[in-house]
Amino acid sequence: MNLEYFENLDYLILRKNEKEIFRYQLTKKLCNNNNNCDGFETYFSCPNDCKSGSKDGICDFKEDKKCDPDCSIDGDKDCLKKPSKKYLYIIIGIISILIISTIIFLLNRKPKL
Repeated sequence: MNLEYFENLDYLILRKNEKEIFRYQLTKKLCNNNNNCDGFETYFSCPNDCKSGSKDGICDFKEDKKCDPDCSIDGDKDCLKKPSKKYLYIIIGIISILIISTIIFLLNRKPKL
């Protein structure tokens, strides 16, 4: 069962015909402020304990340069590997060397008589 989360939620109470049949205290379960992301805490219920990108069972989809382990690879943009600029520089260098070599070759070529 999924329930909407409210920051001031203290108890989960189930009633049948106006009579309380179940009561469960949620306050300390959803956020105990102990600087550890544990129990039922998530980034949304307890951001002081569960920072964005922490393993809390919830993908927060926040772009923060941290790959959230709870997201699928394509669910968190921070998990996508970006191509390294190093390879771009190598390709530009090789093309530049080829162009310069061709120009030097053409300039040093002796015309046929």
